[in-house]
Amino acid sequence: MTAVCIRCGVEKELALTRCPGCGLVPAGDDRALSVLASRRMLGEAELAEVRRRIRTGEPFRPARARLALATAVLAGSANIEPFAFTRASAVSLLLANVLLTPALGFAVWFGVRHRPGLGARQALWLTVPVAGLLAVGRVVIWKFGPG
Repeated sequence: MTAVCIRCGVEKELALTRCPGCGLVPAGDDRALSVLASRRMLGEAELAEVRRRIRTGEPFRPARARLALATAVLAGSANIEPFAFTRASAVSLLLANVLLTPALGFAVWFGVRHRPGLGARQALWLTVPVAGLLAVGRVVIWKFGPG
């Protein structure tokens, strides 16, 4: 679970997207509440508890300090650093994709896809071509290989 709708408690992919259950698109003060009701701000157990409470009809009323932190995250003033690969780490990921498996690159992408910065795009740029070439190579070997 990545986020919970603050109106109906349905699981969503991202905090600020339209709820698939009730159609709520967070606006105004609801944006900070929606960010707070996400994995970015809460652990899995806390998020499950928020979901349970909302589904039982309890309004989502977090503490002022937590709401202030969510507002700061939303405004971009919280200390969440953008992520981008250095040249050395990009080369390391590329080598890991080629020598081990592209699954590593996809795992890195999955882990950083919601962080600000170029890191997620860089991980895909380094992984998708390698995965494609390996897939084509396997098809060629299967089709035209020995035997």
